[in-house]
Amino acid sequence: MSLCDTCSNPGACCRNFELKAKHPETILLLQKGHKLEVLATCAEWGFPFIPTEHDGNFWHFKCTVLTSEGRCGDYENRPALCSNYVAGSDELCVEHIPETEEAA
Repeated sequence: MSLCDTCSNPGACCRNFELKAKHPETILLLQKGHKLEVLATCAEWGFPFIPTEHDGNFWHFKCTVLTSEGRCGDYENRPALCSNYVAGSDELCVEHIPETEEAA
């Protein structure tokens, strides 16, 4: 059983997240780009994400295939970004336990 199966807020990790980029030009696009440019980039990359807000540094996104139950609506075709995500590994996961608490 996955941590996602017992999550207290399923899909929270897919409703408000930032995309991180490795290439300087992509970082610049995500930091300062216009919403339509960012949306086009997500489509080009094959990501089912749409930008929701810009906080001055990064765009926040939500997934368009998230079901009302908070689960992936296209699990078999999800991007590597999603399939490589480890539940509980960071603050996006509502079940995340910071390392300082894990050691206690």
